Amino acid sequence: MKVLYFSSFSEPRSTIITKGLRRCGVDVDVNFMTLRSSSTLRLLFTSKYYDAIIVGEYGQYFIPFAKWLKTLSASTTLLFDPYIYLYDTTIVHDRKLIEATP
Repeated sequence: MKVLYFSSFSEPRSTIITKGLRRCGVDVDVNFMTLRSSSTLRLLFTSKYYDAIIVGEYGQYFIPFAKWLKTLSASTTLLFDPYIYLYDTTIVHDRKLIEATP
């Protein structure tokens, strides 16, 4: 099985997921990119066949790009990991239930 994993930057969660996939015998291509990065362009022009495309945390901006990559092969599965830290969102910034630490 061949999987493309990409997100906007490397987080511990990304490392855990990709290491776990590799331990299970999955061939994983990892790309940490920004909307203007050369790795995004390289992926666009050298796209290969993937059984699955996983868009990691904070990768919501890449969903249209991932969907386009998915159209290259009808059998490719697209997965989105929308994990966002509860501490950073609801508890501290949105509802201000606790004070942010410097």
